[in-house]
Amino acid sequence: MPEPREGAADLSDLRVIVTGARGFIGTHTMTALKLAGADPISFQGDVRDAASWSERFDVVIHLAAALPSVFRSHPDEGYTTNVTGTLNALEACSRYGATMVFASTCGVYDASLEGELSESSPVRPGSPYAVTKRIGEMLCESYASDERMTAVALRLFNVFGLGQSSDFLIPYLVASAVSGPSPTVYHPESARDFVHADDVARAFVAAAESRRSGIYNVGTGVATTVREVLQAIEHEISEPLVWQQGQTSGDAQPTVRAKIARSAKELGWSPCVTWREGLVRQIEKARVLGGG
Repeated sequence: MPEPREGAADLSDLRVIVTGARGFIGTHTMTALKLAGADPISFQGDVRDAASWSERFDVVIHLAAALPSVFRSHPDEGYTTNVTGTLNALEACSRYGATMVFASTCGVYDASLEGELSESSPVRPGSPYAVTKRIGEMLCESYASDERMTAVALRLFNVFGLGQSSDFLIPYLVASAVSGPSPTVYHPESARDFVHADDVARAFVAAAESRRSGIYNVGTGVATTVREVLQAIEHEISEPLVWQQGQTSGDAQPTVRAKIARSAKELGWSPCVTWREGLVRQIEKARVLGGG
């Protein structure tokens, strides 16, 4: 069990804004904030525009970001959104003496690493997207030296949950199982640390309440192979799931999982939803939407 936190902020007394509030993680985070007693406000404006940050706030949960696909088509837009947007958020936090909670990614870790990754594991971002997230972390660390504010970065592992695009693995496999066609799987033995969006949202709340600065992993500590996910889907739908082996020249990613002891100790956060429980929810929702 996580240790109780001392001096946790009461979010009900604070002005909390969320960038990217209408996105996948944002909608889950808005719900979690309300459950915690906050009255969160969806950020209005362009995070890249410094003038959009003119209204005072106490906490910003900074989720707005250009996804990896943007960097393939418009890398300049991806960079300015992720770096300039984060810089503007931190500048506003410095002005207002506010708390910054930044959404980073496990993609900042060295991709050659295997096994359990702690916050002190070597970093070596392997994509332009991950580079901008690492820059965001470094900016947070720099601004956190200002005693008037705090800045925390959460390194999210493989997030999944209701409302996620079928471009991502679990919703893709579930949608294929419920409605077809047969999915294509490239690396069935590849293992990932799947963490549910509800737990991720709770992590953002815990970080906002903590009044801490630093970098924290958000995962489950459990690595699950794609084949295990396929087998679990078969079990839940009570019929074989036919899938195609995709052809690829690349190797499977090394098996990694998050070490979350620091998040438990310092933020008072630990995951509550197992990947199997989250998968069942996903299948049930897909059946409702797909009529299955």
